[in-house]
Amino acid sequence: MEVEAIDPIDDPALAGTLAAMRERGVKVLYGRWLVEGAPRVLLFDTGSQYSRIDEWKGDLWNLAGIPTPPNDHETNETIVFGYLVAWFLGEFVSRQLDTAVIAHFHEWQVGLAIPLCRKRHIDVTTVFTTHATLLGRYLCAGSVDFYNNLPYFDVDHEAGKRGIYHRYCIERAATHSADVFTTVSHITAYESEHLLKRKPDGVLPNGLNVIKFSAMHEFQNLHSKAKAKINDFVRGHFYGHYDFDLDNTLYVSAVASKRTQVLISPSDVYCWSL
Repeated sequence: MEVEAIDPIDDPALAGTLAAMRERGVKVLYGRWLVEGAPRVLLFDTGSQYSRIDEWKGDLWNLAGIPTPPNDHETNETIVFGYLVAWFLGEFVSRQLDTAVIAHFHEWQVGLAIPLCRKRHIDVTTVFTTHATLLGRYLCAGSVDFYNNLPYFDVDHEAGKRGIYHRYCIERAATHSADVFTTVSHITAYESEHLLKRKPDGVLPNGLNVIKFSAMHEFQNLHSKAKAKINDFVRGHFYGHYDFDLDNTLYVSAVASKRTQVLISPSDVYCWSL
């Protein structure tokens, strides 16, 4: 409902890739996301390929030695999505011969495509960013002296004890297979170095949309100017007859048969017709 579907006729490589995947039963939607800027977005229906999950789990074990329990829905989604993304990138770069392709992945749930691309020798540069390590989240939730003990945790044992060893393996595989590994803060970089066993290549702080905040600030300025005009109107029409504190007055605009505006103060209600 939030994407307007479009046909990628201006990108033959993308059009050919989507056609090839659809022929194999992959449900995919390409279009513009209906938010500010209307960025292009590609959505995969993971349910359309769940029939292949056992095949992909076996391949993942043979490829990287990563175990996968049968009833972990989040991990199942991660596996199907990871294989779909790697499939897409492989098809796309085989057709896109003029421009370098960079794929940026955030967090372990989408990172499985990175070791798949590395093993398949897909010509794509990968970036993996973690905002907080998976094991670190669990350790902090367990009320341990986390940062003072970071160098001493047995990560395999701690992950296994919490039932997340398979997820940890996916996150660690993505970390070590990525061409560039980043975190969003220096403390997360320190955490990653000990728990994921790779020092990040750089720290990329979370960004803020300064234009959006500028627009909000401008809206507040316009609100103040409009409020000042209303106060001037009230002073001119009511002072001397009704005296009240304008700084402690709430204005409510109501629609009635005669388009009546209502002025409410803490103790009185004042009305006038337009």
